[in-house]
Amino acid sequence: MTYANAYRLAAAKVDVVVKFLLGQDKVKSIVVYGLSYDNLDCRDSSEISPILEAQKERYLIWLSDPFFLQNRVRVIFHGDLRLMFEKLPPSYIETMRELEEKT
Repeated sequence: MTYANAYRLAAAKVDVVVKFLLGQDKVKSIVVYGLSYDNLDCRDSSEISPILEAQKERYLIWLSDPFFLQNRVRVIFHGDLRLMFEKLPPSYIETMRELEEKT
């Protein structure tokens, strides 16, 4: 299995966990750790690109997933995003912003 496939599988598992937890009456919010600034800063882009692609693919799926609308799920990206934006590709940032705006 390639790293890209492993990251896609991990993103799909995050989706399952998010839907399971937020489908419970007692769970009102969760935090999912996706990527640190240090990873973006210290790792080679060939290592980071498959991670970002898998995350972006999942974000795009979430944009049209009725679960998020029906359950009023709100996605918010945390951290010092100004620093992150220096390292992230513009298309990834655009998808992040769209996901935050639409959820």
